[in-house]
Amino acid sequence: MQDLAVVVLASLLLGSIPWAYIIVKLATGADIRRLGDGNVGARNAWRAAGAPAGLLVLALDGGKGSLACALAQRHSAEWLSVYAAGLAMLIGHAYTPWLRFHGGKGLAAISGFVLILWPASTLAGVLVLLLTGRRTPFDLRFAAAALTTLLASLLVEGNDPTGASLIVPLLGLAGVKKLLDLPRERRLADAIADGSTPKLPI
Repeated sequence: MQDLAVVVLASLLLGSIPWAYIIVKLATGADIRRLGDGNVGARNAWRAAGAPAGLLVLALDGGKGSLACALAQRHSAEWLSVYAAGLAMLIGHAYTPWLRFHGGKGLAAISGFVLILWPASTLAGVLVLLLTGRRTPFDLRFAAAALTTLLASLLVEGNDPTGASLIVPLLGLAGVKKLLDLPRERRLADAIADGSTPKLPI
């Protein structure tokens, strides 16, 4: 039990590293929370500081998810331990204490986490996300990618219903966080449209 607590704490701290904020700050000197949609993630980093910054954030956020999963698997093969580490990592990412609990949605982080569990299935889901075109709403693209990952893991990589029931909520947390962030994103868009500087926290 003590080892599990250490793994959960380590995953929480890993998730809390705000790579998008750090990279954009180093690249432009600006606070990513006041740019674009205000999200502390790879897509907004791409908009704020360009493709290299966005890709770097994508890799780093995915990497912390993968590392959290690897730590959990090293501790225990039980799904409960893996799930606890993934949940802790996502909470740290979404509500990082280093930025007044203002974090990202966690899509890259959870993708990195699931990549360790089901590598081929995750890559198939990412491929669906990339191929479904920008004209398709992102929510639908993400849902299609998540469903592809889940089905491929069950049919191709031998995932079982227990594993699916534990991991599916993790995939859904990114969507839930997006809904929770909508009011803040709208306030930010209004502030930018009015030419004012949004205050933090927003």
